[in-house]
Amino acid sequence: SSGINAEYGVIKELDIEFSEVLRNDHVIKPSQALVQIVTKGSDGEQLESSFKNRSSETYLRSLGNSLLNYFRIIPGGVLVFFPSYTALDVAVEFWFDSNIWDSMKQLKHCHVEPRKKENFYRSLKEYE
Repeated sequence: SSGINAEYGVIKELDIEFSEVLRNDHVIKPSQALVQIVTKGSDGEQLESSFKNRSSETYLRSLGNSLLNYFRIIPGGVLVFFPSYTALDVAVEFWFDSNIWDSMKQLKHCHVEPRKKENFYRSLKEYE
């Protein structure tokens, strides 16, 4: 199972035994990554991507501006996860319409995960 450590993760909790377990080293060293859950925006707004809140302009603006602040201080790349494609689409559309996306692109190369396999390879080439 991708991303799940068989000995410590969900598999152990479910008490499932496997005859073979594959493990691969990660490409990124732990010293090269920071995983962080951000609960408040740089303006103090609560960043809660609930169904009720995810279309709120206040939330979307706060999230976008907070990401801009991170983009300014983090060297290299930034990977942002959303709870669903719908939440991703709503945020990106708002950022396009409010010019936050343009500001993001001035600081980082921005790519949105495509849903179709053939578009994934095109996006990967653009990134290279």
